[in-house]
Parts: sequence; C-alpha cells; structure tokens
Amino acid sequence: MQDNATTDVLSADDVYTTLSNRRRRYVLDHLKKSKGPVSLRELSESVACRENGITPVELTRQQRKRVYTALHQTHLPKMDDLGIVRYDRHRTTVELSDEMRGVDVYLEIVPTGHFTWSQYYVLLAGLVGALTLALQEHLLPVWFDGILLSWFTVALFGLSAVVHYVQSRSIRIGTDDPPI
Repeated sequence: MQDNATTDVLSADDVYTTLSNRRRRYVLDHLKKSKGPVSLRELSESVACRENGITPVELTRQQRKRVYTALHQTHLPKMDDLGIVRYDRHRTTVELSDEMRGVDVYLEIVPTGHFTWSQYYVLLAGLVGALTLALQEHLLPVWFDGILLSWFTVALFGLSAVVHYVQSRSIRIGTDDPPI
C-alpha cells in the first residue's frame, strides 16, 4: 500500500487513466457512495452485479470471484499506487483517498451524442450577441429595448445555470445513477 501522505495532488492523467476502465468507474462509484472503508468482498459483489446487470441474490460465486480476483490483483493495486484509493491487502479493505474525495471535476460524464455545457453556453452567448446587434441596428420591435434585453439575458443565463447544476449532479460518479 502506498503512503498517500507523499502524494500531493492527483494528476489529471492518473484520474483519466483510472476512469478509462469501466470496472474502475464502478469501484469509484461504490466508494464515493460509501462513508468509509468497504470490504473487498462487498466491493466485488457490487461491481459484479453492475457488470452483469443483476441483483446480489442472482449473483453466482464465479461471477463475484472473477471480479474479486481482478480487483485484488490488478485494479486496486494500480489505483492505490496512483493515490486514488487506499487498499489494505491484509485486511482486504478499500476506501477513497482524501485527495480523490475532492476530485469531483473529473467525475462528470457527458453521454455520447449530447452537447457539452461549454458548447451550450457558446450558443447562448451567440444568441444574446445576435439580439444585441439586432437591437443596436433597430431590427427588433420598438417595445424590445435594452432593459428588456438585459432582463432576458439575466433570466436565460440564470435558468441555464440552475439546469446545468441539477443536470451535472445527476451524471456524476457517486450519485444514485449508475456510471456509464
């Protein structure tokens, strides 16, 4: 087990390398939801259930053992070496490192085929810019003045920010929704 006191900051590469593997995303998701250390048995059962799309009652010993072995021999030691988890091989317990508990920015997942929020905000700024130009060139109705445009812009960005906040909370690893 690595002495995580020597690890100052997790690099983005380390986090992305970890997140590139679905099984490790399941591990992180389970650990983010737990309040402290979990047993390797509990963790392997959770991951095996997710991988197979079944409940713990339906899980076979072979399915759990396959995941247990892979976690024990490969994934958890690698994640421990990177400082992402603390894996105690003797007690077979796992917990998120303190550094990883604070790395939520990497844990938002953008589903395939969806706009990113940065693309959305660029489009929103373009819309407000086009309206501003139209107002300046007197292309809008007389009743549409600068004050109305200002309030429209505030409402649009405010509503967008609220939707962004709510939506991003629902696609983060460690929430009720399973990771992709």
